[in-house]
Amino acid sequence: MKQETITFWLGCHVLRHSDLIRTSVEVLKRIGVDARTVGGPKYCCGTIKDMNLRAATGMGQGAVKRFTQFGNDTVITYCPSCQTHLDDFISETVDLEFDYSPFVEFLHAHKSELAAQMNRPIHRRVALHLHSGFQLKVPINQMATELLMLIPGLEVVQHDIRTPGIHCTGAQVAVPGMSSDMEESLRRLRNEYAVDDVVTIFHSCQRQLCIFDGLDGLRLINFIKLLGSAMGIEIKGDVFGEWKNAGDEVSIREAIGEERIDVIGREAFEKLILPELKQNVKV
Repeated sequence: MKQETITFWLGCHVLRHSDLIRTSVEVLKRIGVDARTVGGPKYCCGTIKDMNLRAATGMGQGAVKRFTQFGNDTVITYCPSCQTHLDDFISETVDLEFDYSPFVEFLHAHKSELAAQMNRPIHRRVALHLHSGFQLKVPINQMATELLMLIPGLEVVQHDIRTPGIHCTGAQVAVPGMSSDMEESLRRLRNEYAVDDVVTIFHSCQRQLCIFDGLDGLRLINFIKLLGSAMGIEIKGDVFGEWKNAGDEVSIREAIGEERIDVIGREAFEKLILPELKQNVKV
């Protein structure tokens, strides 16, 4: 198999999702794709600075400059916010010397290679967590559905339940009642459609919805882990989800461990990590 080389752009939230990233990179490797993975603050698309046009422009152009220097012809976006920022903002301010597409679209274009790797049936009934409103410029929902249908034994249920926007974000914390609506929609998928799993497409959705894992016996899982499992890849646990669901602050600290907190740095832990873990949008 001829190896294809890409730049796999993870965005700036990579530290929360190491389990998903490892699985994604291994899936790409199995289908003959060599992925240069990049992410973190230096590779922020700038969307977090949308209220400061100068800052947003500088951050986006800085990331693009680094991609160009890599010399790869293709950049695959992991984060939907990065993709929309490329589409609607960055590409309007700088000439791009590479092609780019969302991760799901890239995998969908390699369906035949993926199908050849599917050697472990998964006998579960699942439903995709879907969004409505403004969308990416490609039919992500349909592509993700078709990717799941490659998995032998998996039953993918069609449904009409949608969440506003393109993906789950902190709006669930900020918008009154939104979390309750989300919980109700998950209960409907479990009880009306009798699904075993609700499958997230984006890492941001998995990050927000992980607090509902186990709701009425429901499992919340990202699509890449199902693909990886069907390919025989060893799947790592969701450490962020375990910390998020640990409970109160004392339980969170116990789950992480003092030694690991020391490695993170006490000040960084207190200011950057603990507040997010203590947010419980079910309340």
